[in-house]
Amino acid sequence: MPVLALLLAVVTACDDGTGTRVERTAPSTGQSAAQPPAGPHPLFKKQVRDQVSAAHSVTEKTGSAHFVSTLVYGSAKGDIVQRDEGDQDYTTQSASAEHTFLMPAAHPASLLEDLNEDTRKSRQSLIVADGDVLHHTSSGRWLRYSSAAGSEFAKKADEMLSHSGEAAPYRTPLSDILAELSAENAPKVQPDGTRRYTEKINRQSVGQLLPDALRAAIWQENKDGPTTQAPLTVDVDAKGRVTRIEANLDGVLPVLKKNAASHLPGVRTLRAQYTLTHFGRAIPAPAPVGATVDDAEKLLVALQDMKPGTCADSKDTGMKVKQLARPVDCGKRHDLRVFGQVAIDEPADGDEEQQADSIAMDECGRKYDSMPAGWRSDTIDNGYYTQRSDLSTLGDTLKGAYTCYFLTP
Repeated sequence: MPVLALLLAVVTACDDGTGTRVERTAPSTGQSAAQPPAGPHPLFKKQVRDQVSAAHSVTEKTGSAHFVSTLVYGSAKGDIVQRDEGDQDYTTQSASAEHTFLMPAAHPASLLEDLNEDTRKSRQSLIVADGDVLHHTSSGRWLRYSSAAGSEFAKKADEMLSHSGEAAPYRTPLSDILAELSAENAPKVQPDGTRRYTEKINRQSVGQLLPDALRAAIWQENKDGPTTQAPLTVDVDAKGRVTRIEANLDGVLPVLKKNAASHLPGVRTLRAQYTLTHFGRAIPAPAPVGATVDDAEKLLVALQDMKPGTCADSKDTGMKVKQLARPVDCGKRHDLRVFGQVAIDEPADGDEEQQADSIAMDECGRKYDSMPAGWRSDTIDNGYYTQRSDLSTLGDTLKGAYTCYFLTP
């Protein structure tokens, strides 16, 4: 197997042996780091609408930054937190990150599907390099999703490839919004010289911040308005660097609670935040560690291309949506089994997704009832699932493709 030539190592942070993060500091310039600059950064002389985009450019020119991106569902039962944290190098367009998710036990498991998660607690290590995204597997190997992959594979691997961004090396929803933001309101100057911009984002931008199921819940509202918009705050420090961007999504919670399948029980607040610190310090660098890398396009197969009876491992792909998996012998560890494929070719009638999903569920149900008894004994919950791989309407005809599968112990 090839040896990983470009794993990212943060060269400015280390452990001093006590578990304490120690940062290397830049050489002294004779001026206290706490002192504000002599005057406001030149970007603040630009027209207000151009200041945030100018600050985004200044941030990139620092070379690198430590980032934390969070989506927090506030609740008296304990906050549910989706978090990405790591270091990114704007010069080499590379990044290393940890994605974590935590949902306290007091929340019902029915929430997981709406949040695009499959377990209450998870951690994932990722690397972005040259447009490729690498996922650290449980075996210690790395699985590379290449930006040069074929179009069909790339479409199914979008969940992974989308971690590589243009607005920032490691893509987050708020980094994308930041790059496109044109301020309408003059900022308020804070005591430390920070400029705080307060804007409003529309339904489309709000949807970018949410998992797929909740984005769909937002789009069920037929118009943009107060219930689908959200206030956005951007902080630019005295040196012209973006340090924080936050969206207060409390105002859209009633819509989410009404339209989401789980209705988000117990969730009282919803905040998305993206912070940047340690500018120019945490520079990822090549670190030959002897790890091996597998090519995801060669190792994984689309569920729609698997024959009935195929067993597969989908847990170590880095993906939550079960579009791709690694076929394995059914005598080895696996977490799903495909038992059928469904092709839809029906007259369109109303909501195409709802109609197609319903047809697929019924067809898979018939296949499930007639599959070999030996397969059924392998199910974890005596139930089955469908995975859509294609859906379109041609004239008055609804066409689609679905895979029928069940989970295994």
